[in-house]
Amino acid sequence: MDLILWHGKKLIDKKKQNKHLKPNGTLIDITTICPHNCVYCYHQKESLVAPANMSIETFESIVSILAKERFNRIYLYMSGEPLVHPDFYHFVHRCGQKGFETNVATKAGIPINWPALIGAQMAFKKGGGRLRWLIEVPAWNQKTADHICSIDLKKQKENLRVFGNMARSGKYKNVSWRTDTIVTKWNEKELSKIKNGIFKFGFTSWISKPPGYYLDDKKNQDWFPSRRYNRRLILGRQKCPFPRNVAINVSGDVSVCCHDMLFQIKVGNVVKEKTLKGIINRNQVIMKKRLAMKLKICRKCN
Repeated sequence: MDLILWHGKKLIDKKKQNKHLKPNGTLIDITTICPHNCVYCYHQKESLVAPANMSIETFESIVSILAKERFNRIYLYMSGEPLVHPDFYHFVHRCGQKGFETNVATKAGIPINWPALIGAQMAFKKGGGRLRWLIEVPAWNQKTADHICSIDLKKQKENLRVFGNMARSGKYKNVSWRTDTIVTKWNEKELSKIKNGIFKFGFTSWISKPPGYYLDDKKNQDWFPSRRYNRRLILGRQKCPFPRNVAINVSGDVSVCCHDMLFQIKVGNVVKEKTLKGIINRNQVIMKKRLAMKLKICRKCN
């Protein structure tokens, strides 16, 4: 019997009650390799996460399963910089062919194969999906950028100019761009410069997240960012900010938490089991705990 209990004057349908347990976003960690050293990133990632790239075979298996089971939203990022993967453009092309809503978060501070990228983006026009770029701009001068994430700001600005021209052209109807700034003490005074510079490149969507990080070494300028900083925790969070996302790592392991870079909450392997829906249905107790922020990892979530 599906109707299980009264809530006020309404009957709650068990199917509707469990519907929100199904994720509407799947993060695919295509690479754990990252050339940046961001001060706000998971500070033990370098020593605890082994460098690895997802194989084409694993990716093809995953997206085929996701398409079959109607998981429509994909994020091609998690712990690494997606653009460093040698098969990144192929992955984007396949997502476009299969009609996924595909999200890519990057700093775009490394060389880009533009012909390959343009070809991959055109697949979304034919496949009916949508590609969304989220480009994180840490600063607008190299000194500040070095403090925040050791990015090649000159290369990033070159790439931003090309992306901006794409946005202006109007040729890519199924592609959108958004730029983002994580605010630290190094770039709080630069926000207007960043915004003006980005707008000149052709971007109209720009956001800045409120200050959430501080550094513990104010005098010594020779520190190694991701190993010597403290996080300012946001205390008293009542619910998960991304409750309907799950993550898949380079080997196909599934975690119910999209911030679980070490995959401590491993609930199955989508490649071996040939299903994501089955894994989620089998772990509904854990899914409910995640929604209620009662998992062990939730205690340290910021």
